[in-house]
Amino acid sequence: MNVNHDLKVIWWLPMRTGTRAVGEILAHYKFWNEVDRIYLSEQYTHCVGIPVGCENYTIVSNIRNPYTKVLSIWHLGYFSQDQVTGKSIIKMSFSEF
Repeated sequence: MNVNHDLKVIWWLPMRTGTRAVGEILAHYKFWNEVDRIYLSEQYTHCVGIPVGCENYTIVSNIRNPYTKVLSIWHLGYFSQDQVTGKSIIKMSFSEF
């Protein structure tokens, strides 16, 4: 879980919800990766939950339109680009996915 103990905030970053961009912002505000026990400037986490001692903290979560999240998951797993020609490589079409 991504936690800021000074602000008393837990920030959940589920996969494919803009976590890299938001993680950079949270790192600036000294959020802590409670799972790995390091600052977010080193590594954020996708884990969700409430750490012990943080039961009264405010919880914030990134969300994303379900269709665009599924599209993003497909793109990550089944779509790439040939490094030489630059042509698209589609391992499975989105409709098959």
